Amino acid sequence: MGQYAEITITADFDTSKTAEKVCVDLEKKIKEFIAKREKNEDFDFHIQAPEQIVENVTIYLNSGRSQNAEWQAEQIFAYMKENYKKELENFNADMTIPEGIISYCKDDEEEIDEATEEIEED
Repeated sequence: MGQYAEITITADFDTSKTAEKVCVDLEKKIKEFIAKREKNEDFDFHIQAPEQIVENVTIYLNSGRSQNAEWQAEQIFAYMKENYKKELENFNADMTIPEGIISYCKDDEEEIDEATEEIEED
């Protein structure tokens, strides 16, 4: 379990053609890039289709764990620096963590109940 977080990444490039190429590349190559860097193929990474407006690319990430969302943003930044360092003009990743809300999921409660039953049986 963790704290839910959303990250909005905005990246500005030198041309709209570069921004378009980044959008296509990210969807196709980001998981391969991470696997090589981490030397591990067992990781959870979900990216929504990046949106392009002229030279700007916007990417939305979310995760049930803020640390995972932050890690994913760091991987995208590393990818852009390695592959588009000359063309990348600005990069911002803003995290939103909802505060002061109640979050309930029946599945979570059932998992806790099952774990409690297993402990009591031992």
